[in-house]
Amino acid sequence: MSMCERRVDGGTFRSATAADVDFPIGDRRVRKEGSMGCGVIVRDSAGSILAALSKNIYGIMDPEYAKAIAAGEAAMFGYDCGFNFVQMKGDAILIINALNSSKENLSAIWGIIDGVKRIAHCFDSCTFQHIKRSGNEAAHGLAKFA
Repeated sequence: MSMCERRVDGGTFRSATAADVDFPIGDRRVRKEGSMGCGVIVRDSAGSILAALSKNIYGIMDPEYAKAIAAGEAAMFGYDCGFNFVQMKGDAILIINALNSSKENLSAIWGIIDGVKRIAHCFDSCTFQHIKRSGNEAAHGLAKFA
């Protein structure tokens, strides 16, 4: 069984959804204690909310690392929910550019970026798009809630 397959009742399946799914990724600033809030809102192509995630993540000290982790959380959430066609959107231009790049780099976050790309290959379609922070307020609100 590959990473992209799931087991249910002894069989393997890959669930499908008809809707395109947006994943606005929100991350709250790294807190003094080394944690961050992560928020993800899943919307269908009509803009209706399908799912949401608000999660506190510990052991985070660097803002770029936090944003990369948030992208990874969004990708895993989409995978766990069984979506096949996703558009991940975030306001962290460096992270979005790294996710869209085919080049390797030696930055501290490259391992996380590579992991997100591996998860993205499990979807039938996965794109990464930069949006303005103002277009990501709901996801940031969930991150603050965490």
